[in-house]
Amino acid sequence: MNSPKANKLIQKIASEIKKNGIDAESIIPQLQELRELAKLEKDPVVIRSIRMAYEHLENNGGWEYPVIKPEEDEDGNLIEDAGYTAEEHFDALLAMIEKSDNKYNKDELRIIANELNDF
Repeated sequence: MNSPKANKLIQKIASEIKKNGIDAESIIPQLQELRELAKLEKDPVVIRSIRMAYEHLENNGGWEYPVIKPEEDEDGNLIEDAGYTAEEHFDALLAMIEKSDNKYNKDELRIIANELNDF
């Protein structure tokens, strides 16, 4: 995101999660505020990914979606989840939203939003 206000809010959310874990009741209103800031930037991928994130929190009471995908070893075999916490997965999502002007992050946000829709 390009807005300093939005990036400051993202950092606030990330800091709160590191300190208190994922508290849906606290995070959802902040994500809704962040979505309004994303609307000002007219970025539909970011707008949708934020909405899907807070709807996931509303529906599940926490974060269950694995943002950090398994990697492959030298032989091309998937390495199982390395034990990432829900907070680490959510932090990865916030980092992608913050740097959404990066083409790869934008592509990943599109995938995440689509998968969250079916999750």
